[in-house]
Amino acid sequence: SNYVKTRYFCQRLGLFPTILSNSRLNRRLHKISWTSWHALFRFLALLFKQDAENKIFAVDSFPIACCQKNRVDKRKLFLEKSYLGFAASKKRYFCGIKVHMLVTGDGKPVEVHFKSGAMSDVKILWSMGLDIPKDALL
Repeated sequence: SNYVKTRYFCQRLGLFPTILSNSRLNRRLHKISWTSWHALFRFLALLFKQDAENKIFAVDSFPIACCQKNRVDKRKLFLEKSYLGFAASKKRYFCGIKVHMLVTGDGKPVEVHFKSGAMSDVKILWSMGLDIPKDALL
């Protein structure tokens, strides 16, 4: 998720003969439609779930903060109160969204949900509709 470091890494390894600038890469990534991203993600999730060795799955969440609690009054995004959440692992409040993921035992993503920061992890877990094998361990 860090375009600058990824671009630098690809450039240093010589993976591409010419490489896009940071702003051009960012603009091209944002031009890809959500339906294309969703189709690609569903295809990869289907491949990961069909792997015979994947019998263990894990669910976790992490916050993506737009701003810290002390700058809430100056924000221009996520204006609703539902985006004000608490990150228990960091022991601080944030304004933004939470990413809830179901991953295989190897760490390969199977399902991902983006929800507002105030929603609890348990409420999201029950609404995920986990499509995993019957004998799998969660």
